[in-house]
Amino acid sequence: MLVVLARPVGAQSVDFTHVMSVAGSQATASQIMARDALLVALDVDREARLASLERWNGTFDRTLAGLRNGDDTLGLPAAATPEIEAGLDVAQAHWQSSAPAFRAGLAAGSISADQVDTIAAHSTGLMQAFEEVARRYAEESHRNRLTSMLVNAQLQALHGTVLSQHMAAEYLLVVYGHEADVSRARLQGSIARFDDVLSNLSNGNLDLRLLPPPNDAIRSELRRARRVWEDEFRPSIRRALDGDPLPPEAAGDMAAANDRLLEHMNSLTSLYVGL
Repeated sequence: MLVVLARPVGAQSVDFTHVMSVAGSQATASQIMARDALLVALDVDREARLASLERWNGTFDRTLAGLRNGDDTLGLPAAATPEIEAGLDVAQAHWQSSAPAFRAGLAAGSISADQVDTIAAHSTGLMQAFEEVARRYAEESHRNRLTSMLVNAQLQALHGTVLSQHMAAEYLLVVYGHEADVSRARLQGSIARFDDVLSNLSNGNLDLRLLPPPNDAIRSELRRARRVWEDEFRPSIRRALDGDPLPPEAAGDMAAANDRLLEHMNSLTSLYVGL
């Protein structure tokens, strides 16, 4: 499970890295909810996925409100700039449009085709809005500290965590048959971006102002994430690129590998944020 630790908001300073992490975690949560809803729609691991969906749905509203208005318990200030507030407005609009589909599905214990349509229509926009907020807070951190390379690495790790769940949702849209060709093309692009994230974090990228891993713990976690990616998760989702129909059972194998990848990406992100 994705965990964000609350921190007190000081009267004189804002921990921009913490707020960036919370915004990135909201982006990841948006994709976890989409993934779980699609697994329920496919009747794969229904009870466990409904329970996961209920947990995330229960915290999503409060965290979004905290990013906008501030929440001392979560360690969140009110939106720091008009641009950040505008990004949160976009996230709020997507959430207001998609939240009823999640909640109706939770109440019924199933996800209908219409609810899949609604979730798919807003999931990527919701994710992108929170990632934009995270990037804006990274910029604020750059202006207030001399740690821009570290913040860039934290942002890249957050993006990788989001992508790990976004790829699962795109794959499940293919399995479900929702705009399968479009979802397949998007999945192919996401696979390439995730490969780039792992390469950038492992080797550094001066164009992105990224250095290689700063310590053994991060290097080891990157190796573990790469192993799950190359040996388990990527082979399972690449099956969707072939164009052949996939049975719902294939989604169960993918979800198990996806959970393992998420665990390692969460750990990697926590290691970077903790520096």
